[in-house]
Amino acid sequence: AGNVWSLSAFRPCHPGQECREAVNSERDSGLEQRVGGEEHYTVPLYKPEFWDRVQNLDVNGNRMDLSGHCYPRGVPRMGAPDKIMQNADSVVFLYQRMNRVRVIPTDGRPHDPVRVENVQWDGEPSGHWEGDTLVIESVGFTNESWLGWPGYFHTFDMRVVETVRREGNTLIWQATVHD
Repeated sequence: AGNVWSLSAFRPCHPGQECREAVNSERDSGLEQRVGGEEHYTVPLYKPEFWDRVQNLDVNGNRMDLSGHCYPRGVPRMGAPDKIMQNADSVVFLYQRMNRVRVIPTDGRPHDPVRVENVQWDGEPSGHWEGDTLVIESVGFTNESWLGWPGYFHTFDMRVVETVRREGNTLIWQATVHD
C-alpha cells in the first residue's frame, strides 16, 4: 500500500472572476517535498502544543497563505537571492519574484531598534564577514509570513541567520531559523 495524496489549492482570482478551488495542485513544489524531496528542506520541530495548528494550516493553509495573495514570502522562505551586489559597507540582495530588494549593512552597525519594533516581512538585517563567509542575522519579523508552504509558522521572536559562502564557482546560501 503506497501513499495516497489528495491535493487541492486555492486558485487566486482577479476582481470580477469567480474564486474556486483548483484540483490536484500544491504550493511551492510541495508534492515533490512530501514524497521524498526534503533533502534540502528541513521540517521545523514544533512543541506538542503547537502541532494541531501546524496540521490545520497544512490542510487548510492554501486559503490562509498570504504569499498566494500577492504578499511577500519573507525571509527565509523567499530563498536565495537571484543577484548580489556589494559595496564597502553593504550587500544588496535582489530577488526576481515580486522585485524584492534587501539592503544588508556589513559595517558592524547594530540592528536599528525602530525598524526591529516596526515588524517587517524581510526583518531587519545586519551582516558581517567571518573570513570568506557572509553572515546575516535578521530580526523584527511580522508573524504573518511562514517558513514554508505547509503553514510552518513562526513568532515575532524569530531570528534568522543566513550564510553565503563560495565553493569554487558556486555560491552556497543557507538559512537557519531560531524561534
